[in-house]
Parts: sequence; structure tokens; C-alpha cells
Amino acid sequence: MKLTKFPIQMVFGDYTDTRPLWATSVKLARTFCEIVNRHGGDCEVLLLPDAGLRGNSHIAFADLNNQAVADELSKWLQRKGLDKFAQP
Repeated sequence: MKLTKFPIQMVFGDYTDTRPLWATSVKLARTFCEIVNRHGGDCEVLLLPDAGLRGNSHIAFADLNNQAVADELSKWLQRKGLDKFAQP
């Protein structure tokens, strides 16, 4: 239930449909999100190719298109209302 208290986004790069390890990981991530969401949470899986981003490894923020990946994160943060600077 603790995982239902904040939004979760799980991000995957390329080859999730052709590499068994990543195909299994995406399937497990989707199952995880279904369970969290069923209990009132807010969880989603983002496949970067679905967002038009290709050429990503499993460390998307270290890839050459890392600014575009950061832009996707920024959009998600904005949708969730998490892009505001919190004052202490």
C-alpha cells in the first residue's frame, strides 16, 4: 500500500520486444503497475520507442539523446504536478 502514495513511472529503452530479458522485464513492470493501480496507485510503463525515442540502452540518461529522455520525464512530472520547486 505504501507504493500507492506516489506516482511511479518505469522507463525502458529499445529492444524490449526482441530481447528475452527485456521482454520479461516489461511484462513484470506492467504486472507490477496493474497491481499498484488496482490498489489505488498511479503507476505506468513508458517504452521510449513509443514516445518516438530510439537508440536507448538500459541507462537512458547516459545515452546520446538524454535531453529528449529528460524532456519525457519533465512532461510526466508536469502531468503529475511534481514539477514545482518545493520550499522547505
